[in-house]
Amino acid sequence: MRMWPVHSIRHCDDIRNRAPRREFLWFVIVWSVLVKALTITALVFYTPIDGGAAYGGVMYIVWAGLVSIPFISLSVRRLHDIGFSGAWVLVLFLPVLGLLTLLILLSIAPGSSTNNQYGLPPVANYQDVWGAR
Repeated sequence: MRMWPVHSIRHCDDIRNRAPRREFLWFVIVWSVLVKALTITALVFYTPIDGGAAYGGVMYIVWAGLVSIPFISLSVRRLHDIGFSGAWVLVLFLPVLGLLTLLILLSIAPGSSTNNQYGLPPVANYQDVWGAR
């Protein structure tokens, strides 16, 4: 079984190929769980009385910085898989609406099963998260 979140991080310098929906969804799920765990940790261990709110904020900023490059790279590769230009990732700069639009588009739209201008299909003959190809 391929560890999709690790695969995404290892290929964070690759924006020319394609990424399957499964890789994108696993990355988003793991990222979301870790953000929630980080938030709970910050709330439990760092109280505002001892300046802990600042530590929690710093932890979140460091985490967001570490995850943003692989997320943008994966989003570009996923956009390539559904036949869109990687420039659509600039939608992320629209507050709230941009992130939600991109997440919905990349999570729902199926990738093309044939070659497109960005190369071969990402993984030949795989079952997607919901059983769709």
